[in-house]
Parts: sequence; C-alpha cells; structure tokens
Amino acid sequence: MKIINKILILMPISFQHGGAEKALVDLVSYSDNPSVKWMVVFASHGSLVEKIKGLNVETEVLESGRLLNIFKYLLTIFKLVKIIKKEKADLIIGWTGKAHLYSGPSSMIARCKSAWFQMGLPSTSNLSDVITHMIPTKTIFCCSKFVGNEQKKLWPRRDLQSVYPGYSSKEFDQKLLHPLEEIKNKLGIVATKGKIIGIVGRLQTWKGMHTVIKTMPIVLKKHPETVCLVVGGQHPYEKKYQKFLNQLIADLKLYKNVVMVGRQTNIPDWISVMDVFIHASDREPFGIVIPEAMALGKAIIAGDTGGPKEIIKEKSNGLICPFNDHRKMAELIIFYLDHPDIAQRMGENARTDSKLFTDERFSKKMIKSILAITRE
Repeated sequence: MKIINKILILMPISFQHGGAEKALVDLVSYSDNPSVKWMVVFASHGSLVEKIKGLNVETEVLESGRLLNIFKYLLTIFKLVKIIKKEKADLIIGWTGKAHLYSGPSSMIARCKSAWFQMGLPSTSNLSDVITHMIPTKTIFCCSKFVGNEQKKLWPRRDLQSVYPGYSSKEFDQKLLHPLEEIKNKLGIVATKGKIIGIVGRLQTWKGMHTVIKTMPIVLKKHPETVCLVVGGQHPYEKKYQKFLNQLIADLKLYKNVVMVGRQTNIPDWISVMDVFIHASDREPFGIVIPEAMALGKAIIAGDTGGPKEIIKEKSNGLICPFNDHRKMAELIIFYLDHPDIAQRMGENARTDSKLFTDERFSKKMIKSILAITRE
C-alpha cells in the first residue's frame, strides 16, 4: 500500500505578486507524485487562496495579524498547532522566512518536522533573518546557491538545499505563440522599425530600470531607431521610482524611444517582441524572468552578481554586466545589434539551457527532497 504524506505549507502572502507565489502554485499543482497530499494555510484572504482552491488543494486561512502583536502571534501558533495535529502532518514548510517564524515554533510544539523556503536575500544585519535562522528546522530550501551562501553567514549552521524555481514551460513556448507581427500589432508596436530592447520587472531601484534607460542615448547614436520597452508596474513600497524614471526619460528627451508600458499579464508576448532582453538587478536572489526569456530564445544581458550568474554562461547563452554601469550595458547592447548572427546563436543556446529551469524540474526536485525528509 502506498504511503500518503500530508504536507502543510504556511503561506504568508495571499495575493500573487512574484516568484514565491508562482513557485508555490507550481509545486502544489504538480500531479505526477500521488504519494504527497498538500494543504496550504494562508495568513489572510486573497486571490491566491482562491487560485490554490481551484487546483483542488485543501486550504485554510488563519488571520495572523501583525507579527509585533505578541498575543496574536501566540494565538496563531496555537491555531497552527491544532491544524498540524488534526491533519497528522508529516512536515510543515514555511513558504518564506517570515512564515517560519510561525511554522517553526508550531512544529516543535506539535512534534512535527519542519522546513522553509528562502526566496529573498537574507542578511546578518536583519534581526528578523537572524531570529528566523535560529529556529530549528530540518532544512532550508534556497532559490539559488547565491542565497544559500548568504544563508550560511547566519548562525547556527543549517542543512541547506538549493532548488531553482521554474518558469512555466507551457506558457513560455515559442511554438504556442502567435506570429511575431501579429503580436506586435496586438501590443500596438507594429509601426516600430528598429530593434527592440526591453526589461521586465517591478519598478524598484535595485531592479535597475534607470540603468537601461541611461543606455539609450549611447545606443541611439549607432542604432537611431532602437526602442526600449520597460514592462512593469509600480511597487507599493517605492512609489517615487516610477516618477523618477519618467523624469529621466524627459530629461534625456527619449519620449519616442523609451516606452513605459506598466504592469502586464501577457509577459510571453512582451518578451517575444524583444531582440535583446535585459535583466539589470543588483544582487538578485534568482531572477525567474531570465529563464523565461531564455525559453523564448532571446539574446540576454544580465547582472554579474547573485542568481543570474548561475543561470547565464558568459558568451555562451548570454552576456553579463555590472549593476549600474550604463556605459558597459550600452556597449553590450550595441554588440548584439551589430552582430545579429551571434545574438541568434546565443539565443538558441539560451533556449536549450532553459530546460534546466522548468516548473516540472523544480516540482520534481522539491518533492524528492520533501519525501526524503519525511523518511528520516
């Protein structure tokens, strides 16, 4: 008789904003391993709760309140302990470090094994990161080796496993997209005659959109019809950055050549029209949008620190550039535009290498590790 392992996941985010939420959906929607039964416990109500429910996965919502409210914190742990015991959970996973602040103590009280998934970049100067790391756990799943190395700087030593998140292999498949001219027409950029460069991400300073914009006066001297697309919406904690970018475009008189298209949901379409894809972040934990662009065979420029260095093989499937160095970035953009044959070859290499970062590969590795923990 096949053993069914009940795995609880504590998710503090109830709306789908970024990589951590997508990784959770990928994991619980993967159906090729019937020995795992999922239950996701959320800290609040939101659209992500309904999405997980729609996947026929058990869900429960605990209104945890603010972490600084000690009464609500203890009450949440008490409720979580009850759920762990009631469900006879084999393992509880905190989906982010913040979640482990609740799931870790709850697992100890309920005598259940625990783990947590680290998507962000930990720091020895962040009190929350320090405290979270001190709470016992079987393992910490890290979204890249870079994040794992940063986690090692915290005390005490923990078992760490690097598991790369995956892009949607069905969504980012060039064969399934409409013809390029049809997509351009749909996006309203059919009249563009020059090459298109672009960047995708939330509008935050560390994401480096300003660096990409600053390359344009240099690029336009050599390729005057080039257009730059900035795909991404305002971040709630950095609302002034969008205004800064708009002013930068105005100051550099780039109205015709830089287009801020805002937050978009049809990301495969936007990436597909780009001739050069740029990821300009500083110390990016992973950068899932890079494998997405790779899957579409794009010529890529990415940052020289963090997760991107584990994805990009310099001069094979992409080029790397220091953060904030707009002159170097402009040089690399011009190199691609001057050498379309090399750009195409590197894009083809990128498409091949993207298979290392699929959603299926991520889910299989996570489930294999989870089952190993339950058997210990």
